[in-house]
Amino acid sequence: RLSLTEEQVKEILSDPMAYPVVPPVSLEERCERLIALVEMANMDGIIAPEELSLINRLAIALGLTEEFIAENLPVIIDKVKNHIDRNEILDVLVG
Repeated sequence: RLSLTEEQVKEILSDPMAYPVVPPVSLEERCERLIALVEMANMDGIIAPEELSLINRLAIALGLTEEFIAENLPVIIDKVKNHIDRNEILDVLVG
């Protein structure tokens, strides 16, 4: 999907902060990326504490406030785990 080799993925995961994130401008795009991160972390049905920590750091790098993350990340996780469509989650977050 991103045309990354397994080695490249391992390298990024070993030091994700070495790869700066250029945050999108709109709140909707930022939320879309946050939802995508949660979906990726939940691929095996479990979001490990390390994954959650990384999601939080990346959400801040996306330009979302700590308050927004604290309020909305649990909602996103719940909806992703319940297989709610990304567009429906976006509607809840940005109206």
